[in-house]
Amino acid sequence: MASQTGELPLLGISRCLLGELVRYDGGHRQDAALVEALRARVRLVPVCPEVEAGLGVPREPMHFVNASGGRRLVTVDSGRDCTATLSRWCEVEARRWQSLGVRGAVLKARSPSCGLSVVVSDGSTTPGLFVEALARFAPGIVVENAENLADNASFEAFLARISGCRAAV
Repeated sequence: MASQTGELPLLGISRCLLGELVRYDGGHRQDAALVEALRARVRLVPVCPEVEAGLGVPREPMHFVNASGGRRLVTVDSGRDCTATLSRWCEVEARRWQSLGVRGAVLKARSPSCGLSVVVSDGSTTPGLFVEALARFAPGIVVENAENLADNASFEAFLARISGCRAAV
């Protein structure tokens, strides 16, 4: 159901899932069915941490590596360390989402910023930098990767977790 003010709840969503050309290779990962189902029940807040932190499109692919200073997000070919740039942006945005009252987020799986579980070069896993920032600075926001919402039961359970959404008709 809508909030007492009649407004639909806010839900963050990866811009690539909306069909925006923001991925490292200039492409997208549009999920039209998911987006259509969400738009009927929430207000979407688009996000692409890499682009919004100034890393551009296209950009060199990045991956996590374990280094003496801890986990680092570095570009695959040149080895440029993007950890600080992206982490700073993610913290600011997570705090902003908290202040806006964003209730949940549907993010792109396996992304170095948005993945719930991203493989590190040594085979271990870690949350993406934005997922980590949300957990730290906006712990009430329920985060899910889009691919985990493919079936109706999972989709409805997610909406129930963010509460305040209209029941399916």
